[in-house]
Amino acid sequence: VSMDEERTLMAQLIGEYIVSTRRDKHIRQYALAARADIPQRTLRTLEKGEVDISVYQLSRIVRALDEDMQSFWEELQKDMKVRE
Repeated sequence: VSMDEERTLMAQLIGEYIVSTRRDKHIRQYALAARADIPQRTLRTLEKGEVDISVYQLSRIVRALDEDMQSFWEELQKDMKVRE
């Protein structure tokens, strides 16, 4: 897997995680954006896996979802292995 493919896959998985966790917790996109203090447009593009995300933005979103970064990274690593 090339670096570009890995980056694309990671962006997609992060977006999928945000969407599924947000929906599981019945949080609307605009509400999560407000909780994380990021523009809704930014959240929308992140959820689509269309942009790279900074660790700072990611940590704000994960905390706004009442999740922790360690669990998030563990889940992401599992998903990366499954899809490679």
